[in-house]
Amino acid sequence: MKSSTVSRKSIVSIAVELVLILVAVLLGLIVNEMRLNQNERQRTEKILGYIVTEFSNNGEQLTGLIPYHMAMSDSLQRFAYRLLKENRTDWTYEDISQAMPRGFRVPILEQTGWELLNNTGSVNNIDLELAVELSKIYNLQVFLQRKLDKVADNMYVAGNSDPDAVDNMIIALGFLINDILVQEKRLAEKYPLLTDMLKERLPRS
Repeated sequence: MKSSTVSRKSIVSIAVELVLILVAVLLGLIVNEMRLNQNERQRTEKILGYIVTEFSNNGEQLTGLIPYHMAMSDSLQRFAYRLLKENRTDWTYEDISQAMPRGFRVPILEQTGWELLNNTGSVNNIDLELAVELSKIYNLQVFLQRKLDKVADNMYVAGNSDPDAVDNMIIALGFLINDILVQEKRLAEKYPLLTDMLKERLPRS
């Protein structure tokens, strides 16, 4: 009888210990999960904050370049008109330098923030609307950067070849610069809008 009572107490004691151990393990897992989630959230917030700075820097570059590209567009179109309508062949490199006094300046638009967001998996921690808008603006940024780089490369190649190639390059650039300007202005307008959207997602300091 006594041994039976002792046996029951031992079983109850063991069961209680097991329950306590399980509770402790579960609490540990929950705390660890909360810590990991907090670290993930903080990392995502830091990357979004970096993107805000990145948009500011990229926007400043475009805002500074757009007036110059507009003036260059006007000069190149006048030059292209003379080449096409007046059949002018006595152009000089001074004509080109007057149209582009500072050359064809190409901005370096950063996209480190977007790469970090994707490479770290932090993109999964933001809402779909923000992810879609960020994807759109970075795709537009890449599209513009590639177009600018390609035009700059073609200018370099044409500048080291025969004069007829330079004629064609100037005429083509006179038309292309308008399209480039449209994309530059569109991107410059989008940066502040996306910045506001990002700041809404960031904690108030």
